[in-house]
Order: sequence, then C-alpha cells, then structure tokens
Amino acid sequence: MIEISDLIGHPYTEKCDCNWLAATVAKRAHRGYPKGLETPKDPGKWPETFRKVLYRHYKKVEKPKEGDLAIFRIPMEGGKVEMHCGTVTEPGWMVTTRATSGVIRARLNSKFWRTVLVGYYEYNA
Repeated sequence: MIEISDLIGHPYTEKCDCNWLAATVAKRAHRGYPKGLETPKDPGKWPETFRKVLYRHYKKVEKPKEGDLAIFRIPMEGGKVEMHCGTVTEPGWMVTTRATSGVIRARLNSKFWRTVLVGYYEYNA
C-alpha cells in the first residue's frame, strides 16, 4: 500500500491540485508521471492538455491496481466539464483532492465517483 497518511487533510491550492497529488503519489509508488500534466496558465486549455497527455502516456485498464489513475469528468455550471484525477492506493480506494475538501481518501465505488468516472489508466512511459 502506498503511504499517504501525511497527505490527508493537506489543503487544496492552485499549486497543490489533483495533478500535484497524483505526481507526489506516483513518486512514492516508484511510478512515472508525465511532466505535461501540470495545470496550464490558461485554465481554459486544461481539459485539452489533460486529454492529450493522458492518451499519449497512459493506457486504459479494466481492473485498476495501486498507482493507477482514476480519471473523472465532473459537470460544472454553465455546461463546462472539469477533468479530474485520483490515484488508486489499494483495492476500492483512491486519494484525491478537491477545493472543497483538500486531500482525502475516497471509495471508488461511491455514488458520486461512480457517476463521473471516465476510466482507470496505467502509466505507460
């Protein structure tokens, strides 16, 4: 299991977002993480950048394992969509961060996360 207890409760900031968290957890799991997933200066380009890097460096998997990314598409006001990620830490669980909660452990099969899940992805350098 990836050690994440010291990250739980860490506040969300622009520099400490889901990508920062995924990169931090990947390093602890001795997994790669592409540099192209930093949040761009123009937030309007974020979903496009995220998709390009995701599909270039990750392969979709049916059964996630420790260190894989869970990718989400979260509907926002005005019809916009927020791309979001969490990292699988053990079967059925992930670590993620949101502006409303900071870093949390979350069940992958909770009603909210199940309804916005795009899929699970394994890093493929």
